[in-house]
Amino acid sequence: MKAANIRWSSPITAGVAAVAASVLWGSAFPVLKLTYEQLNIAPGDYGSQIYLAGLRFFLAALLLFPYLRFGLHRPIAVGGWQRLLPLFILGVFQTALQYFFFYGGVANTTGINSAILHSSGTFMLVIAAHFLYRDDRMTWGKWIGLTTGLAGILLVNWRQAADGLDFVFSFQGEGFLLISGAVSTAGMVLAKRLAGSMHPVLVNAWQLFFGSLFLIAVGTAALEHSVSQWTPMAVLLLVYSAALSAAAFSLWYTVLKHHRAGEVAVYRFMIPVTGALLSAVFLPDERFSLMVLLSLICVSAGIVSVYHFANHDSKR
Repeated sequence: MKAANIRWSSPITAGVAAVAASVLWGSAFPVLKLTYEQLNIAPGDYGSQIYLAGLRFFLAALLLFPYLRFGLHRPIAVGGWQRLLPLFILGVFQTALQYFFFYGGVANTTGINSAILHSSGTFMLVIAAHFLYRDDRMTWGKWIGLTTGLAGILLVNWRQAADGLDFVFSFQGEGFLLISGAVSTAGMVLAKRLAGSMHPVLVNAWQLFFGSLFLIAVGTAALEHSVSQWTPMAVLLLVYSAALSAAAFSLWYTVLKHHRAGEVAVYRFMIPVTGALLSAVFLPDERFSLMVLLSLICVSAGIVSVYHFANHDSKR
């Protein structure tokens, strides 16, 4: 089926696309951990991490520009600097800043914890909407979902110790992921506005392009040594990471163009679920524990509850 013939206004289509984007994003957590392992990138080697992120998103942009031109038969140009500037700002937030902290955070904690902690951005978006949109205020139902989700985020940081449970938190790990979630919130608000006036895939291609150049420049300046140990598996993982970014962001922006954020953001509970499950399967040192399971249940229930009540309130 051609992309032009897809009925994006259909709730079923929107749901399938939102779930697909969320599953792709969830798969990024174990893929990134495996890429670090293949390239021997240490947790504290931020220059290599940022440089790798820049390569990933630059390649994603290169995948999208030909698709726009030859697949969707749309122009690549956006029509002047007055439209490039908002795309540059979006690229700084949605790609450069978000993944600056995301890549550093994932390197300094487990894939399972990363998947759950990054969901904090979803709850931050609910809080931000209360102040930005008059028709999206906080209600008791949203507060219940928000509290449940945040409880899940706290639970995942408790570790079993010899004398009981210890609360583990590091700024470079869990802290970076929370900042990444906050920056993602700002990016989603701006993306919603831009997708209303431009084709969503065009918005995605340019924000990835600008954000990747920012990351490559910063990463290159901070490199302690060249990233040269490119095994075939490392190349495959990089290409997959680029493809999932190109597809997931394009799907998400397209859905946002045709639906209210509250109608589709509920499907983002699949990101921590997919990320945690795939991390447990593909990362040898990571296992599910009772605390992780409880955390995942709370976070997923919180996301579903928040957006269920958001949609219920909007129809009253």
